[in-house]
Amino acid sequence: MIDNDQNNPALDWARASFDRTHRSTVNFDYQLPAPVGVHGAAGAALKGWSLTGIIIMQSGLPMTLTDPNGGSVYGKAATSTITLCPGASYGSLVTSGGTDTRLNNWINTSAICAPMVAGPDGSTAYGTAGQSIMNGPGQFNTDFSLGKKTRVGGLREDAILAFRMEFYNALNHPQFSNPGTTLDSATFGVITQQSVAPRLIQFALKYLF
Repeated sequence: MIDNDQNNPALDWARASFDRTHRSTVNFDYQLPAPVGVHGAAGAALKGWSLTGIIIMQSGLPMTLTDPNGGSVYGKAATSTITLCPGASYGSLVTSGGTDTRLNNWINTSAICAPMVAGPDGSTAYGTAGQSIMNGPGQFNTDFSLGKKTRVGGLREDAILAFRMEFYNALNHPQFSNPGTTLDSATFGVITQQSVAPRLIQFALKYLF
């Protein structure tokens, strides 16, 4: 077992707090074809439409689990990480099931033990875990917009009226923030917030000249 020796920077090597191990971003812009053989008002209404959007799929942000009871022998000069139980690994901290079933138990607390006693007065050493040792919930988000441009003239002969309907989190898919990471707190391992708002829809109308 290795203490979080604050004098040994090598023990602090870890993924950045904003690291996404896997990330895929897809952008699309589709100009809907104009109908053939349709003229007049109907033709004007059916022309000039476009569909654009962005799809983001990415793994969760890293989490560092801390224990406020660790490091007292050093006067708690720095924040202590948790202490893994004998035989436990970082993988042991991950509970089973999908995101929806893990909202209240994202972290397996049975793999976490009390920090090692390091002083004659019962004061404790730093924990044995590193930083950024497990991931929070991943993300799947879709934003898209449906727009239409119509030449209307007016101030200029080629002036355009542009209309857009924009959908954020269009599929209204729940996407969650990381759970609490401070041991013995009420929110440890509990997800209480969403990282993306529920579906939002907005409309825009512009006159371009």
